[in-house]
Amino acid sequence: MKISTVKSLALFILLFSLTACAGTAPSKRATDGEGPISAYARNALATNNPEGLVKIGEGFERSGNLESAYNLYGQAMAAAPDLLAPRLGIARVLGKMGRTDAALNMLDLLAIEYPGNVELGKARIEFLVREARYSEADDIAKGIIAAGVEDGFLWDVAGRLAQVEGDVKRARAMFDHALAQPESQSEALRHMALSFAIEGAYDSAVALLQRAMNNPVTALDAKRSLAMVYALSGQVKAARVIALSAMNQQEVSTLAPLYRVLAELDSRTQATALMFDHIPSEAFKAPHLQ
Repeated sequence: MKISTVKSLALFILLFSLTACAGTAPSKRATDGEGPISAYARNALATNNPEGLVKIGEGFERSGNLESAYNLYGQAMAAAPDLLAPRLGIARVLGKMGRTDAALNMLDLLAIEYPGNVELGKARIEFLVREARYSEADDIAKGIIAAGVEDGFLWDVAGRLAQVEGDVKRARAMFDHALAQPESQSEALRHMALSFAIEGAYDSAVALLQRAMNNPVTALDAKRSLAMVYALSGQVKAARVIALSAMNQQEVSTLAPLYRVLAELDSRTQATALMFDHIPSEAFKAPHLQ
């Protein structure tokens, strides 16, 4: 399929999705403001700086205001159809709105149109992880890394995916790379420790987390992870005590069911819970865990 054909198809799917959700296709000109952004400001940005409109949309998206983010991305896309960022933003928001098929179709078509684009690859990984499609996310991560991309956050997520897929050696190698990058060092250290704990090497896990607990900036997150290590080893009461030193009572109460069942789960489910905060609800309903 020619790239021009793919682009046309991607835009058609995107326009169709926007029309289905909002009732109208996106337009370069807005008649209403969006939060504190007036219609005049929206239109000025769409004409002169559509990338700026995307940045504002990203702010709305981060704050959870998906409708406003959706509208600004749509306007930016209408103003500059060749820009990747607004189309990528729309795909992300579609996924968060529950429009899974439309989001995945958009991301897959964009991947053909923009082969090798790292930010697009990260977005696809994020989407697939959210949908618990770990094997597909792992394939994408491996492909990007094989192309020689050096990115600490990508190495960290690749390590987490490898752990879920049971490839512990590759997971540790990815975490080692991520540990060498300042932006991903603290997260990679915790994930490396959890990787050891999942494999039963609790002393190694605790030793790694101790390094993080000695740093005031990373101490609380390290204590949360340490609580998980104790839960993995079956020391549920100790896990709760440690957790209370880093979280409030409500947070600990929310995690208490996970602490109780964690040691009894299979290693893949443990990995999805610890690496991606995802645990199937049926894991709490297993007869031997009642």
